[in-house]
Amino acid sequence: MKPHLPKLLLVGGAAAASLASVASAQSIAYLETFGNSTSNASYGSVGWNLYWNQSGTGTTAGTAVNRTNPGTTGNPGTLTGAAVNFTAVAGAATANIGQEQPGSGTGFAFVGATNVTAAFAFTTEYNGASAITTSNIQSISFVQGNSAAATFRAAVQVGGTWYVTASQSGNTMTAAQFAGSLDPYVAGQGVALTFDLTSASWSALNFTPGSALSVGTSATLPTGTVTAFGYFVTMAGGTTVRVDDFSVSVIPEPSSFAALAGLAGLGMAASRRRRR
Repeated sequence: MKPHLPKLLLVGGAAAASLASVASAQSIAYLETFGNSTSNASYGSVGWNLYWNQSGTGTTAGTAVNRTNPGTTGNPGTLTGAAVNFTAVAGAATANIGQEQPGSGTGFAFVGATNVTAAFAFTTEYNGASAITTSNIQSISFVQGNSAAATFRAAVQVGGTWYVTASQSGNTMTAAQFAGSLDPYVAGQGVALTFDLTSASWSALNFTPGSALSVGTSATLPTGTVTAFGYFVTMAGGTTVRVDDFSVSVIPEPSSFAALAGLAGLGMAASRRRRR
């Protein structure tokens, strides 16, 4: 007959196992799926901002042009070249968790127009129960698929200043795969880029609306709250990039470790008493 184990010992053992699991885990603090179902809409419709650098002649050449809500005051032009495709946002954007399952093929963000050589898309909408800080932020990931070569960087804002990671090459889709309004997932050629922020090399991002938009010199990411995040992309004029399922992962809250550690300790104490 097997010896009876106290319930507390069993609970403590389970807690210890859970503690080991949590220690190596990440949790998604923010997810934007760009969920859509009808016609194109602005980045502003999902709580995001978009600026681009457009080379060539004209008053906006070489400057960070606001393309967040085209057609409104301060946002010239139409949705052509910069929009969230098939947009019908599911509910008001707050912490933006769980609007839809990644890969469901119901929308994506895109940017690309003649002479656009760089674009910066970001959001300040996160208002989760706990702060995202430079101490607990773990990674930024998103799926992308593009009409030609493009390079991406993850971006975070700390203390009012923007910082970007080293670049990663985007995925170039074939003309057939890219034809039509195909979600990167649906096309089968969307590739996820993950930026490990715990070991990233950082640079300042030179960004002021109406001024040049470019990557600056190497910088040290300061300690503090991350107040916004997004992506910065460079490409040749005429290239279109598509992005979907943008997520920010963090290290689980310390309270999760403390609660599980407490249960594990009680279990071990009970085990010692029983052996006596």
